[in-house]
Amino acid sequence: MWRSGAGVTVRNCVFIDNYAMFEGGAVFADFMSNPAFVNCRFLGNRAIYGGAVANISSDPLFANCTFSGNLADYGGPGGAIDNFTESDAIIINCTFAGNTASYGGAISNGGSSPYMANCVLWGDTEGEIYDPEDRLVVVYSDVQGGYPGEGNIDIDPVFASPLGADGTAGTEDDDLRLLAGSPCIDSGSNLQVPSDVADMDADGDVTEVLPVDLDGVPRFADDPDKPDAWSEQPPIVDMGAYEREGDGEPYELSLPLDIQPWRCPNKLKHRARGYTFVALLGTMECEIEMVDVTTLTLARADGMGGSISPHVRRRCKRRAYWDITSPREDPDQCSRAKRDGLPDLLLKFRNRDLVKALELDAAAKGETVELVLYGELLDGTPFTARDHVTMTKRPRSSCRGGRRGR
Repeated sequence: MWRSGAGVTVRNCVFIDNYAMFEGGAVFADFMSNPAFVNCRFLGNRAIYGGAVANISSDPLFANCTFSGNLADYGGPGGAIDNFTESDAIIINCTFAGNTASYGGAISNGGSSPYMANCVLWGDTEGEIYDPEDRLVVVYSDVQGGYPGEGNIDIDPVFASPLGADGTAGTEDDDLRLLAGSPCIDSGSNLQVPSDVADMDADGDVTEVLPVDLDGVPRFADDPDKPDAWSEQPPIVDMGAYEREGDGEPYELSLPLDIQPWRCPNKLKHRARGYTFVALLGTMECEIEMVDVTTLTLARADGMGGSISPHVRRRCKRRAYWDITSPREDPDQCSRAKRDGLPDLLLKFRNRDLVKALELDAAAKGETVELVLYGELLDGTPFTARDHVTMTKRPRSSCRGGRRGR
């Protein structure tokens, strides 16, 4: 998309796998064009200058947008956005992750004075922001590596699944929503939310504050379990493109989960090799074939660490459905249950990746950690499933001098 000397409003669009020889793989805003992009996703685009977007002498608006897996080719700047020559972009409640450039993995800025607020920039390379003239203003945002500005933080945002089930940034299964315990919840600033220029709620009022997030759910939702970061009138907006919907009680549907269904208790070594098997159990109320396996991610209930998707063999598309076990009468008690005649879904997670992603290596010997499997049904209904693991002692290293004596 190329705009020169003219404005346009774009909403609810996905820009994916686009390529440009020089500027802006998806969007090139040139010569005093001031487009507005609201509730858009920029995925897997590439160009030399600005993998997704390049701005020259233009002042575009980006609100409730995500940028994932975009690439500035051939050593160019700005994996997601490159601002050049008085391009004062306004970027509000946007999320950047998995973008790549030689400098400015998320944003590169030259000769311009852009403004960012309520944004999340995490997991981009090399570095999140390149701004040698220090003209970029960033406030109330989560920036990996830190960035000066009021209300800014430098803490893992705890994305649901930034790479998605396919393990690749820049594809449609990337999930940059915030999990429970994210430091970005209730940490933005309501005063920074832009007006509803695209009339996202179709009420004819474009002067009101933008009322929804990228999912189309209410933008202002309070999490009673997390103190508000600022003294503004609650509810406080979240950082990033997604609001934590229904904070406090985010999911109503709960499914039974059995970690290591053939073992009791569920022990996990800090440095164990191989895989941990996890059974998501079918019930009379919810057949397991109704689960959208591409949405599944495992995380800690206490919000520590990140999340991880099940290991999937790329050449094997057959799902592991069979009757493994039945739900325990008391989910908090470890017991071996008999089969119930209903199919279950068997998932597996590589142990070393599981321990690293969920920061389980920091858990003490004998500590019990509750894990939560997040996912959706094929009709979009979200659910959770919970079980515990008990961390065991780190295995001893073998003798360094060769064979051990008797």
